[in-house]
Amino acid sequence: MQLFFPKELKELQFVQTEFPAFWWNFVIIEPVDNSTDPDFKTANELCVHLKKHIDFELRMVFCGTGTASAGRLLKSWAEDYVLRVPFQPNQENDYQSLLASAAVQTSFMTDASLFKIFRSDPFQTWQSYLELSKNPLINSFEKRQGYLYDIQTSRLIIPVQFQLAPQLEKTRPIMDILKPYSNSFLIGSHGSTYRNEKQVRDDVAVVSVIGSVVLIFFIIFLVLKSRLNTLFLLVPVSIAMYVAAIGTQLIDGSVHGLTLAFGSGIVGLTLDYGLHGAFGSESKQTWTSNVIGLLTTLCGVGILLLSGIPLIRQMMTFSIIGLAVGFALFFVMFKYFAGSLKMKSVHFVLPQIKGLPYVVAVLVAIGLYGAYRAQLTMDLRKLSFVSKKESDLTTWFFSKNGGEESFLLIKPIANVVQNSATPDDLEYAWAQNNQITYDGFSKYLPSVEMQKVNLSSWTGGGCDFFKTKTTPAIQKIYEPFIRVLCQPGYKGSALKEKYYLNHLIGETHALSIFNAQNKQQAAKVKAAYPQAMSLSQALQDFSNSLEKDLRWMIPLSLVLTLIILGLYYRRLKSVLSALLPFATGLGLYFAVSALLSLEVNLISILGLVMVFGFSIDYGVFSTDAHLHAETEGEVQGVYSALTFAALTNILGFLPMLFAGHPVLVNLGSALFYGTLGTYLGTVYGVYPLYQKSRKVAA
Repeated sequence: MQLFFPKELKELQFVQTEFPAFWWNFVIIEPVDNSTDPDFKTANELCVHLKKHIDFELRMVFCGTGTASAGRLLKSWAEDYVLRVPFQPNQENDYQSLLASAAVQTSFMTDASLFKIFRSDPFQTWQSYLELSKNPLINSFEKRQGYLYDIQTSRLIIPVQFQLAPQLEKTRPIMDILKPYSNSFLIGSHGSTYRNEKQVRDDVAVVSVIGSVVLIFFIIFLVLKSRLNTLFLLVPVSIAMYVAAIGTQLIDGSVHGLTLAFGSGIVGLTLDYGLHGAFGSESKQTWTSNVIGLLTTLCGVGILLLSGIPLIRQMMTFSIIGLAVGFALFFVMFKYFAGSLKMKSVHFVLPQIKGLPYVVAVLVAIGLYGAYRAQLTMDLRKLSFVSKKESDLTTWFFSKNGGEESFLLIKPIANVVQNSATPDDLEYAWAQNNQITYDGFSKYLPSVEMQKVNLSSWTGGGCDFFKTKTTPAIQKIYEPFIRVLCQPGYKGSALKEKYYLNHLIGETHALSIFNAQNKQQAAKVKAAYPQAMSLSQALQDFSNSLEKDLRWMIPLSLVLTLIILGLYYRRLKSVLSALLPFATGLGLYFAVSALLSLEVNLISILGLVMVFGFSIDYGVFSTDAHLHAETEGEVQGVYSALTFAALTNILGFLPMLFAGHPVLVNLGSALFYGTLGTYLGTVYGVYPLYQKSRKVAA
């Protein structure tokens, strides 16, 4: 996950994985058959099932009438009463009245979990904790029969907090509970992560089956064409991928799955160089064209090494290492073993379809116009797999927040606990003065110095009061509280051990949250705490930064490619013909995108980078064939290599169109239609552009 975040947004990734405040999810239960009555039957059944997973996958569940799910939290809160409030010797009579009144209440209790809480909390302060910890979002719902209830939609909501950061396997048991209930949905980070990871796995299974079938038919095709030795060219590509993976791991420490998926495709482009070498082994121009093709491809991927997104940099590192190694292996192979790797070309017969060159011209125009006018969509939420129903529920639920903007402050735990007046004390006071909702350490506990004063008052007079001035019945009921109170040397547990603070305390850092209800409050928070991070602004900055990078990196790679082609050909016609396949690849992709309403986003841009890499190769190979070939056989050898290369790419990318996840669909669409358009531009653009004027031996 951290590879998606640039250096400036590392804190965003950190808080989402470090602090349980971001591990809350919500089970939403729809009314049955569009009824106006809430489905309490389903809610009660789910509540029972969910509570069984407390201390396993779940940390807390709030539903029903019992308090078992919050027992550990409220007990932890009760134990720290002596740190929050001083003992007042002049109020002993008041204490005795409160204790007697509470004891009467306990005699009527039927909830065993609530009774345990009362025994640790003689002054019933657990209700004050629930008041303090109220979530502004939760407050927008009513409470009915132990559930959050929305009066407009009759939906019921069960808040659940997971034990760990989002993981598919840790979320699966909860999703399995919901499966039989078609009107129940889990929204939040864990629900979203589960759906995305599961869909990717399901898609990989489907794509693998389709890919295997396609591979079998391709092998049959090679056998029929007596070109089965083409498969031996996969060996250098496989070695290049392995070296690229090792090299990337040495540089970055690990290799992301998306890097393997994208980088493997780029490295697979080296197969084009192998095919070109195999079908054009007798041509002196073959490896000159291969070198120019490699340089132009490296322009496309090399520039993206400057991206601020670590994942993109890793993809490009993998690609560059793989391309270089694969190219070197093919060069050595054909230098010393060209005879055994030579392939007989397939006679290239261009179908005479009238009007197709004009179609190519239209695709070029669409490609140029689309590249200029394309509206990049950098909203990463649109790359998430989610059903229409779940998307609508998520929008509805969080819209109840009233436009609240959250600001986060992250501090080392040592800074919180070692100072007499902690930063949190000042933050809390400032937030109260400005009527801004705040959640932080000092909202629940005073400064460390004040805790010591309060504790001293209880271990002195408070312990003696409970042991000597209360009845045996009171002492028996509140034995857990007295035991903690009179414990020798008790200093209060560490922050990380205070269960009621779990949402704000990570392994090494503490978190404070300001919730601004409007733009004026947001401006105040920004002015008072410029180091505070806004969640919504951080995501927007991420998208803006990414779009800004792509808007200068991609044109720069094109300029460098033009320089290389210009120095190589020194003729405008040749430079343009080398670029023509890329323009038609773009044109077909933009045309299909318009017809299918596909968005141009980060993933499709990465796919088009791959298309750029091999389309320039196609343009260079075909242009050089017409400029330098001495026989028609050499031309046929080049087009044989390009046909095989295009066929392998098209068949390889085709299964991705059958995926369900938007990332795979976007990537597959860019690659499939980009490849098909590239090939059309090569055979119906470059070929006719030169063929009529060429005079070579038959």
